[in-house]
Amino acid sequence: MRLPIIDFKKKWPVFAAGYVCFCILYTFTGHVHLRPPARLPLSPVDTAVPFMAWTVWIYISQFGFLVYCLWLLNDSVHISRTLYSMGLASLLSFSVFILYPTTFPRAPRNARGLTAEAFEWLYRLDSPSNCFPSLHVALGFLALSGVIAEKKRARWLALVWAALIWASTMTTKQHYFVDIVAGLGVGLLCRAAVGRAAFKSAALLTERARQSDPIAASEPTCSGEDLSEG
Repeated sequence: MRLPIIDFKKKWPVFAAGYVCFCILYTFTGHVHLRPPARLPLSPVDTAVPFMAWTVWIYISQFGFLVYCLWLLNDSVHISRTLYSMGLASLLSFSVFILYPTTFPRAPRNARGLTAEAFEWLYRLDSPSNCFPSLHVALGFLALSGVIAEKKRARWLALVWAALIWASTMTTKQHYFVDIVAGLGVGLLCRAAVGRAAFKSAALLTERARQSDPIAASEPTCSGEDLSEG
């Protein structure tokens, strides 16, 4: 299987096109199910975590977080690995949303003013049945992993931001605790699946550069080629 490298110049067009597809499929899977959405039993963690209305602002900062992480990435291998793994995680999650949809009860929340309006906007756009696994967690983990792999200084801000978003999935009562665990699992699985192809490609490109030009072998060689698993 061959996957094209996504270099620095292509990352924003690819991200924009992917986000449009994501929105279409997310909306579709919020309305098309093979069985009625099921409520899951609340775990001790679910009952212990309080509802905090103001954290909805953290929850809806997810898109900004993903853009921030992608903005930090410059290396073609890290860009490719991050975007491909995010696409794979989305497709896997969409499959679960259709095959085994779950829902979290949306009871009236104690929110006022702009925060109440933020919840109304969220409830209009976000399907209550797209719970398991949490895409906030899966996609956030993959974006964070790319930053950690490439940017040592910026990783701490990204880590704190991601952790706050993951916590907000429960303090806004949008997700069960098991959704967060599953989201991390999906993220780990997809990063591992895409990672082998990306880093084998990097080694292949280095070897090609060494054979054609010994001096070029010491410089980055991650753009304009294909990711290959074999």
